[in-house]
Amino acid sequence: MNPILASNLLSVGSNLMNRILPPSTPAETGPGAVSFEAKLENAQENRALPINLEKLKNEILENPDIQSFLSSNPNCEITLDQMSDGSMRILSSSGDFMTLNSGTSLCTKVSQYFQSSIDSGEHLSADRAHAVVLIG
Repeated sequence: MNPILASNLLSVGSNLMNRILPPSTPAETGPGAVSFEAKLENAQENRALPINLEKLKNEILENPDIQSFLSSNPNCEITLDQMSDGSMRILSSSGDFMTLNSGTSLCTKVSQYFQSSIDSGEHLSADRAHAVVLIG
């Protein structure tokens, strides 16, 4: 095909499409739109204060359900991992485990400890990927 003819056909097709279709606009325009910079600044301002991991760990260990689990698993490494539904699993190196349903205050506290440990790189299990050590 002749290159000049091909170029003209593309130009005609492009002009035709521009007239038929409405002009494209960015997704976020108008009076209620917020710029990326504003969203970033807002996120940085609303960032939570650093969490004291040891204080949170002690609060978890003081829970009667956790104490009962620990007493039935003496001298074991206890790790935490998060399930896909948001619940948390507390796993003993003996093979015993306990599941905390999402939405409970204990699960929220354990989840906060888990995520803060992951974010800070502290208390990570050397033996299990994506697990945090609670005791061990």
